[in-house]
Amino acid sequence: KYYVNAPESFPPLYLAAGVTTIRTAGAWRLKSDLAIKKAVDSGELAGPKIHLSSSYINRNRDKLIIAEKVTAAINEMADQGVTSLKIYENVTREELGPIVEAARKRGLKVTGHTCAMGFVEAAQGGIDNLEHGLAVDTEFYSNKKAGECPERSKWLPELARIDVKSEPVQNMIRELVSRRVAITSTLAIFEAFV
Repeated sequence: KYYVNAPESFPPLYLAAGVTTIRTAGAWRLKSDLAIKKAVDSGELAGPKIHLSSSYINRNRDKLIIAEKVTAAINEMADQGVTSLKIYENVTREELGPIVEAARKRGLKVTGHTCAMGFVEAAQGGIDNLEHGLAVDTEFYSNKKAGECPERSKWLPELARIDVKSEPVQNMIRELVSRRVAITSTLAIFEAFV
C-alpha cells in the first residue's frame, strides 16, 4: 500500500472541484494538517474551509488505551484546533467510553473506522459518525470475536455479500438512526479496490 501525503496540492484541487468545506477524518501528520489549515484560513493558500480531525486514536492489539493519557492528548489536540476525533480499528467498546467523554467535554465529535467493535456497539458507546459503511461492519462477520479486529482479508469478502434487507442489518440501521449516528460512505476508497 502506498499513501501519498500532498497537503499543499489537495486544498486547491478540492476548491477547483467545487468543494468548499471538508473534514479530514484522521490525520497521518497532524502538524502538517494544522499548517495547511492555517495557510488556507490566512488566505496564503487557496482551499476549502477545513474541519480538522485528530491523529488516529488506536491501540496496539495487546495494550489498552489509558483514559488519563488519551484525555490529555484529546485536550492538547482540541487546543490546537481539532474539531473531531478519529478512532481506529483496535479501539474497543470499553475504551470508547473515556474517549467520547473527553470529546464531549471539549465539544468535539467522534468518528471512527471501527473493527474491534461493530457499528451497534460504537453507536451505543456514543460515537457520532462511522466511516466506510456496511461493508466494514465486522459485527456481521461470522467468525467475529468480541473486542478483536479480525484480518481484513477474511471479513471483507464475506461482508461484501451481506444482504442489506436482512433483519440483523435493518436492526443495526434502526439503532444508528435512533442514536443519530451518521455514516460516511467513502465510495472513492472502495472504488480503488475494484
